[in-house]
Amino acid sequence: WQTFGLTCHAADRLAESEEAFRKALELVPQRFVTNALLALVLAERGRVEEGLERATNEPEEFWRLWSLAILHRTIGREAESERALQEIIARHT
Repeated sequence: WQTFGLTCHAADRLAESEEAFRKALELVPQRFVTNALLALVLAERGRVEEGLERATNEPEEFWRLWSLAILHRTIGREAESERALQEIIARHT
């Protein structure tokens, strides 16, 4: 389901992508990166706050910070985006 979600996202089929990522999480709730990817899809669908909430639920720190950096930048929260990026650099390089 995760791969299908990625494929739908790449094809700009956002509703199907969201459904696929949700199905992946239904089957394996703690799967890494799925919450982060779903968060980006939600933001693209105009549901940024829901995306931010989903991103904070990402269990893997790197992917949580990655998605938060992107989402914060998308909505103009430059300081929060930069903070997440600096955490990635400090902890994962």
